[in-house]
Amino acid sequence: MTFPWRKLFQSIQDDIEGLGDAVFGDRTERLLDDEIRGVDERLHDARNRHAAAKARRIDAQQHAQQLKGDLRDAEAEVEAQLKRRRTSAARDAAGIVVRLQARLAELQADANEMDAQEAKFAQLQSQLEHRLRRLKHQLDTHRATASPIGRAAGGGRGWISGGAGA
Repeated sequence: MTFPWRKLFQSIQDDIEGLGDAVFGDRTERLLDDEIRGVDERLHDARNRHAAAKARRIDAQQHAQQLKGDLRDAEAEVEAQLKRRRTSAARDAAGIVVRLQARLAELQADANEMDAQEAKFAQLQSQLEHRLRRLKHQLDTHRATASPIGRAAGGGRGWISGGAGA
């Protein structure tokens, strides 16, 4: 006598599960899609910031290289003025050397800071790429288990019906 009741309850449970999957499945897919879009936007922003930091670092390094050449020229001028025994001109040229050294130190500090920022953006970019791959995998898994083929393979049985391990 329990067989008809069991069959009826199983049918009702399957109908409720199907209705829940239809309602919550679409919602879950929309939430995953929204999260994927958000991560993709943040990834795009991180890539842009990473490229900008790299460009600023390269620019600072190029300016530092140019300044090193100017510094060598200024030091050579100081030496030439001293050889000619022109102390006042040598003192003026030495002032230029000091200013160039200070500017070089600033540029090198900026380049180091840009290098650190670039490393942080590279790490962030890597983390966001990983998260995006994971979310896309979750969405693909969700779609596979929500499809009729996935259900036939047993992927659609959720914790409500006890099909996953019960």
